[in-house]
Amino acid sequence: MEIEIKRVYEHMNNLRVLVEHEYGEDNIGLSLKAKKLDPLTGEPQFLTEVQDLLEKKYGKADKKKKIAEVDLFSEHVGKKLIVGKK
Repeated sequence: MEIEIKRVYEHMNNLRVLVEHEYGEDNIGLSLKAKKLDPLTGEPQFLTEVQDLLEKKYGKADKKKKIAEVDLFSEHVGKKLIVGKK
């Protein structure tokens, strides 16, 4: 899932991250501790936290796209049915 960060700000002792993605917009609230740099990547911790939260909320986008691409009803195309009394 591609995420665009629109705004990052502090509000009432929370870090708020406004993001836009393929499903719309989310305004995510995190702890102020998320402003610290991740020692492994050197990037702010909120980037990883936002990604994790969106994956929990929407699932992995790859899975949803694969399910959407499968036509579950294609086996019924061309099938003849008799409707009415026998």
